[in-house]
Amino acid sequence: MKVAQDQEFQLVGGIIEWTTLSKTVMVLVMPTLKINKSTNLSPQDCFSKITDLFENDKELQKLDPDYKCEFNSSSLSGTAKGSQFKASMNIKPVGPGSELELTVDLPFHLGLVKGLVQKTLEKKVDALLG
Repeated sequence: MKVAQDQEFQLVGGIIEWTTLSKTVMVLVMPTLKINKSTNLSPQDCFSKITDLFENDKELQKLDPDYKCEFNSSSLSGTAKGSQFKASMNIKPVGPGSELELTVDLPFHLGLVKGLVQKTLEKKVDALLG
């Protein structure tokens, strides 16, 4: 993508290449996955189930035993951060139910298993929220 007459950006396999007339800079990009799920649960019930998942799921704790969660019940949002990932969630009311938006950033070296991580989280979220 051309940015200016003498600059160009290009995404190559998770790496952004920035080229100018004088130099090329490469920047690693963290693989990101997004999960959006609509549910008939109230926003508060959805929030409660998702916070319980992140705080108590043994499989997630095995993957990254040092991750910490912070949740804000008034804004129905939260974050989880560890050495292997960063995640953020937001829940908003939609009609009679709610919608979960979950974004997970993985380190570059886990980019190859992004699909597996996404399927695992989707399965867990589907089981909780129906």
